[in-house]
Amino acid sequence: MSDDLNLLLRQIKLRRYREGSPERILADLYEDLIRSGHGHRGWDLIVELIADRYREIELKRHGITLLPKTKHQDLAEKYREEIEHYIVAAKRKPWDYLGEVFIKNNLGNPSLGQNLTPKNVVDLVVQMTLGDEKEIKETKTVLDPCV
Repeated sequence: MSDDLNLLLRQIKLRRYREGSPERILADLYEDLIRSGHGHRGWDLIVELIADRYREIELKRHGITLLPKTKHQDLAEKYREEIEHYIVAAKRKPWDYLGEVFIKNNLGNPSLGQNLTPKNVVDLVVQMTLGDEKEIKETKTVLDPCV
């Protein structure tokens, strides 16, 4: 594809991310990293890139501007906007999107005990523990019985 077409497709994708699902952003990132030759490391790279960008945002929020370079600076710059859209979308509607995409792509290893609790089970545990509270007014801790 031409560079102009690639740029246009990227702009459309980023516009869609502004209103879109955090899960979709992660799935697209994972597919793109796999297609670009990162293979099984694609998932690890996504987690590292999100952690690095989130750390950078938090340090800046606290007035710390001297930032160490990330190990994957080229990828961090390439996917910067996607990662930022993911962070904003995930804050808007909190959930374990990393876990969802991890499960849907069969990235776990059950022989190592990597079995994530399905969302419907988490929702049930939360409802049984906290009741039907629409808005939690104080910090509460819930132990996931599947952990």
